[in-house]
Amino acid sequence: RKVQLILDQLSGLPGLALSVDPDPNGCPFSRARLDLHPDSAGHSAQTLTEALADGDPTIVTRAHHADEGYIYLDAIEMTDDEIAVVCRRVREILSATS
Repeated sequence: RKVQLILDQLSGLPGLALSVDPDPNGCPFSRARLDLHPDSAGHSAQTLTEALADGDPTIVTRAHHADEGYIYLDAIEMTDDEIAVVCRRVREILSATS
């Protein structure tokens, strides 16, 4: 449900492809995957990660694959309000450059 909230709130942003990936360790939850296409998004996965971390509040992503062009948002411990804050920041960052 929480991953779907993220997908719903971030859909339609240019250069951002959204999908759901299961936990790689077999845990019973999934993660929202954000694939960035820098030419149309105005950001790479790495620069989006940095912008989120530099903001207030600091937002930390699962950026182990940023060099491959994607990051994860792990919603398992986020409240719906926190998800809204994260998604609003992603929208602000990507909208500022598109």
